Amino acid sequence: MKRFVLIALMLMLLYAVPAGADGLAVFPLEEDGILIGSAALLGSETALLTTAPITRPDALAVVSGEEKIPVEVYTDSDQLLSLLVAASPVPGTPFQLGQFSPEAVQSAGFLPGGTLLQSDCRHISYMTHPDGLTLSTASHLLPGAALLGADGSLYGLIAASLSEGDGRYFALSSAEIYTRLTEEDAESAPDISFLPYTASVEGTHVHLDWSQAPDADENASYNIYWRDSANSYYTYHTTVGCTDEIACVPGRTYFFCIRKLTSENEDPAIPNFPDGLEPVVIPEGGKMERYGFLDTAAYLAFLKDTETAAETELLPAVTDYSTVFAHEGFHLYFQITSTYEVTEELYADLTCVLTAPDGSCYSMLSGFIFAPEYMPADSWHMDITELFDECSQSIDAPAGTYTLSYYLDGALASEITFDIP
Repeated sequence: MKRFVLIALMLMLLYAVPAGADGLAVFPLEEDGILIGSAALLGSETALLTTAPITRPDALAVVSGEEKIPVEVYTDSDQLLSLLVAASPVPGTPFQLGQFSPEAVQSAGFLPGGTLLQSDCRHISYMTHPDGLTLSTASHLLPGAALLGADGSLYGLIAASLSEGDGRYFALSSAEIYTRLTEEDAESAPDISFLPYTASVEGTHVHLDWSQAPDADENASYNIYWRDSANSYYTYHTTVGCTDEIACVPGRTYFFCIRKLTSENEDPAIPNFPDGLEPVVIPEGGKMERYGFLDTAAYLAFLKDTETAAETELLPAVTDYSTVFAHEGFHLYFQITSTYEVTEELYADLTCVLTAPDGSCYSMLSGFIFAPEYMPADSWHMDITELFDECSQSIDAPAGTYTLSYYLDGALASEITFDIP
């Protein structure tokens, strides 16, 4: 893959007067026809920036409506930021880089299906990072999602998701993007190597042990990266020591890799997921039958953003499934009525999963309380809007059959299917 070339192209990408907030361009980015993130048009109609992990530059294309535009790829020294030069002009008003400050950012945006999806700034919080920043937002974003200002400027790009809570990300700020675009030492890339480890599966948890790796250090910090085999993105978190445990979805196959951090300032992102990893298969957990458990009702429900509902209130069912990915003005819920028998309050891990027609999987973790006072018919609901947001950004919400399910301590409690026309 080519390195950055600091020629006339770079001159177009430096700080400039904003172009205005109308017609801004963030485009889906595909590799071999699979969505891997997005790219922001910056400075000209043929130059775009992305932080999406690129493994096959020759198979990369920017999607503009029905057209897939091939691009030439230039990467920075550690392959985190890529400049894409389009073979033909990409329609849209290019961004300009803004002078970064947390207060300047108004929204985080990605472009699925031709509509700029924005998360209001009240959902975004910041903690400075030597190479960028971390943030929290209500939306689920893929690499390359743009951090936008009210003036139409580009203030950063999402680089990777973090595992410490839902909707948390690492991003490159516009200041860091500027530094990377203008840095002349392209040969100072850090050596990214991964450690050997053993993996054992217990229920839905994977226990990882790299204590026998060369230079293993119980006091050192390590990043653990994992990816569902059917998904295009990875998740990671940082741990101290030489063992850790990751919660996974029953019946899915995962890949893991582990990297030792050499300094507190080290960039946590990796340019791409390594090849040749041993797959880790999570077994199916069977049906949930403890405590005489049985769901007597399970359906996809909704609630308007302006309304609130009690925990035990039955929400109205979705009848028009063509609206679930747009869900303008309402949130989506999994509405359940459960029966069981317990004599004391008990807790179970809850995993809710949305599986798309292409087999990709989107999950969220929560908890479930069995309580005598909720017997005999425990009616409850959980907000699952984030699953649909994450899915729509990953696969552009294609038509087909979807499965919505949830598990209690790894055992299947309920699942429903529905068709998107």
